[in-house]
Amino acid sequence: MAVPLIEHEQQWLPLLAPMLPLPVPVPVRIGVRSKTFERPWSVCPWIPRNDALTEPVRESGQAAQQLAEFLNVLHHDAPQEAPENPHRGLGLAERAERTEKQLSDILEADLLAEDQYQPLLRYWRKAVATPEHRGPAQWLHGDLHPGNVTTMEGRLSGVIDWGDLTSGDPACDLGCLWSLFDADRRSEALTILGRDGDTVTRARAWALSIGVVLTLNSSDRPSYAQLGRRYLDEVLSEID
Repeated sequence: MAVPLIEHEQQWLPLLAPMLPLPVPVPVRIGVRSKTFERPWSVCPWIPRNDALTEPVRESGQAAQQLAEFLNVLHHDAPQEAPENPHRGLGLAERAERTEKQLSDILEADLLAEDQYQPLLRYWRKAVATPEHRGPAQWLHGDLHPGNVTTMEGRLSGVIDWGDLTSGDPACDLGCLWSLFDADRRSEALTILGRDGDTVTRARAWALSIGVVLTLNSSDRPSYAQLGRRYLDEVLSEID
């Protein structure tokens, strides 16, 4: 499963990195398949410091500004040959059935209360009915969350793990704002991003959907289970 992810990074990061305002792990050497190791591999620069799971930046206005500016640069029109991803950058309708099933599953597993489940379900259905992204598909990181953002002394120091690089609706990437920042910093980032209301609605729905996935599937990784819960709590704080 990892082979195409490595190949995406090898092919596309060298083209995207020069324009991005934060360090990314652009391969400096590319290894090819051989009898010794029958998979592609890369040598990448080490991006120092912790990730935002272990060194949060939830209350950092500087980090919120950095991420918003980073995404404004990244989110430009992608070429037709950009990598496809069956799970990221899609219209919400394509995730609707699965997300509703997973919401039901976490309720049944007692990981969500009934009075939390109902507003999340209502919001999800509202977001699915929201107009989809119009215009060309844009470049996306595809897997932005605190574990893939590195931090140093309250600011961002890099963005890693680009294997899910794809194109599509920028709302997919914007969902990370509900896990990285508190409400005030999230508002500051959204102001800099300047996206329309429908995009913000879809971004919040992406946060909901990723939160459900992490809550349901992270019993072996407590930090990611907590991250899933953070997504859901931040979404709940903003909806009826």
